[in-house]
Amino acid sequence: MRFFKDEKSRYYFYLLRPARNINDYKRGVAGMFTLDKNGEINFFREFFVTKMIPETEVVNFGKLIFNDLIKNKGSIPMTSLREDFIEFPGMMSHYDTTMHEWTYKEPLDLRLNNTTK
Repeated sequence: MRFFKDEKSRYYFYLLRPARNINDYKRGVAGMFTLDKNGEINFFREFFVTKMIPETEVVNFGKLIFNDLIKNKGSIPMTSLREDFIEFPGMMSHYDTTMHEWTYKEPLDLRLNNTTK
């Protein structure tokens, strides 16, 4: 696990979490949160979630990407996120900061069809 607090009291993290599989693989999750004056979380978002992969790979990937995450204040170029490691975000998904979960975007052709009705 990696953890960093910046000068604006934003807390960045990279942690491992269990993943349901028979191989005991893990997932890596990176994100950021802030606290209010009472120490309660008042903003939370995930930047990415890895695919289910062996724990050593999840740990090593986290070590590589976490410094970029801090340096860019949570903005990581998609080119830095290896497609073979990342499950979310994807071309059709994003993190909803209101619902606090990854959601899928509606395909463009469906949005265009809905506007003509």
